[in-house]
Amino acid sequence: MSKTKYFMPIKQTTFLFVLVLIFVIISGCTNTPSQTSQSQIIQYKDISVQEAKAMIDNNKDVLILDVRTEAEFVQGHLAGAINIPHFDIEKRYGELNVDKNKSIVAICTMGGRSRLAAESLSKLGFINVYNIVGGLNEWYKVYGDSNYG
Repeated sequence: MSKTKYFMPIKQTTFLFVLVLIFVIISGCTNTPSQTSQSQIIQYKDISVQEAKAMIDNNKDVLILDVRTEAEFVQGHLAGAINIPHFDIEKRYGELNVDKNKSIVAICTMGGRSRLAAESLSKLGFINVYNIVGGLNEWYKVYGDSNYG
């Protein structure tokens, strides 16, 4: 009887080990190359409004992409900005009519939609994409209405 008690924990341990192993395999808890490749595709840079203004002021070749709705855009936007709502980026990015190496600064009201647009543009192969953190709300706090048309 003591032998049965001695071997019982080993059997239970083996059973638990096999169960955990099966769970790991089924749940896909491994780091596959496709997961790594997908995360490497999404490359854009978050920048402050100060960094964005410096880029715009020092490099007239920067495209300002306002990704708010058309109704928001017509109420006011940064001078020279092009408007394509964030939810239309993947369908309408051809309207930008720019080389995929061109610097694109995406902006919205608070930075969330522009982050989504920056991710989409990066997935589409644009390599110099920037998201303005804090969006136009932060721009107003720092610069007021300057560069706003």
